[in-house]
Amino acid sequence: MTVVVLTQDEITRLLTACKQSKSPYLHCIVLISLTIGARQGEILNLEWRHVDFDNKLAYLKETKNGRPRSIALVDAVIEELQTLYQQHNSAKPLVFAKNLSFGFSSKQLALNFPYQTS
Repeated sequence: MTVVVLTQDEITRLLTACKQSKSPYLHCIVLISLTIGARQGEILNLEWRHVDFDNKLAYLKETKNGRPRSIALVDAVIEELQTLYQQHNSAKPLVFAKNLSFGFSSKQLALNFPYQTS
C-alpha cells in the first residue's frame, strides 16, 4: 500500500465532503483516522464502553499487534463522539453501527475511501 500525505487544504476538503455525506459516521471516522492514526479495524470495532469522555481516551481492545492500547482523543473527536452518543441505540455496543441507512456497511464504506491506494 502506498502512503499518501494530505495537505491541509486536502484535509479540509475531505472533512467538508465527509460532513456532506449521507453517512452519519463518515466525518467522525475520518476525523479519528486523521488525528490519531488508528487503523480501520480499530476504529470500526470501537465500542461505546471503551470511550472515556471524561479523560478523552479510547481503549482499543483489538489491535494489529494483538495488544490492547489506549489512545488520546482530541477535542474535535470528543465533540463528534458525544453527538453520536446522544443519538445511539443503547442495544448496539459499536460506536459505528454496521448497517448504514443507505445500504452500505461501515466496513464497505471505509474500504472504498478516496485516499486509500493500492
